[in-house]
Amino acid sequence: MCRQEATVLSALKETLIKEGCPSNMVFAAILHERLGAEEFSPFFSAGDLYFDEDKAFFKAIGFRFFKGSIFDFPKLMKRYFATKTNGNLEGEGLLLGGLLTIGPHGQGVVFEHREKEPGDYTNTEMLKLAVKKMYGVLLTESEQVLDNINQIDSKEDEPKKCRFSKKDSKKVVGLRETEKKVENEPREVVGSPDTEEVHAGVEKGDAEGGT
Repeated sequence: MCRQEATVLSALKETLIKEGCPSNMVFAAILHERLGAEEFSPFFSAGDLYFDEDKAFFKAIGFRFFKGSIFDFPKLMKRYFATKTNGNLEGEGLLLGGLLTIGPHGQGVVFEHREKEPGDYTNTEMLKLAVKKMYGVLLTESEQVLDNINQIDSKEDEPKKCRFSKKDSKKVVGLRETEKKVENEPREVVGSPDTEEVHAGVEKGDAEGGT
C-alpha cells in the first residue's frame, strides 16, 4: 500500500510544479527498514529515499503501531488487494507512518498526516492546498472554498505539533544514489539539535513521507 501512495505523491509533485510551485521543492521518502527499499524505489520518482536508522521521523509522529483486532484484518487485506501497484507482505507492516510538509523561512510544519491504520492515505487535496499556500501560489476557486472550510475546522480542533526529543538521534541515511553524490560517501541528513520543530533531517520547504 505504501507503493500506491508513493505513486500518487510522485504524480502530485508534477501537478504542483505545473500549477506554479518551484521545481526544486524536495520530496523525500523515509523508510524504517532497508528490506524492500530497492523494490519500492521505482514507485517514488518524486525524490530520494532515506533509511531512518534511529526511527527519528517515526518518533516525531508518535512511534505508533497498529493495534487493531482480528476483525480489522479482512478490511486491510481487501484494501491491500485493491491497490493498483504490485507489493508484498514482507517486513514490519504494523509501524504506522505519515507525512509532514515543512515550509521555508521558518514556517515549520504546515501540514501533517499520521496514519491511523495501514493504508490510511494522505488527503492529497489538502496536501496540495497546503503546499500551494506555503509557496504563495494562487488558489483556484474550489481550493479557496476548501481552505475556508479547513480554517474553520482547524479552529475547532487545533492539531498538536510534531516534535523531536532532544535525546533522540536525528539521522537518516540516503538509500538512492544521485549524480551529485560523492562515490562511496554515505548520504546523511542530520537534524539540528538547536530546534525542537520537526524537519526529519530534510531541508525546510520539503514534503516528506514515512513508510
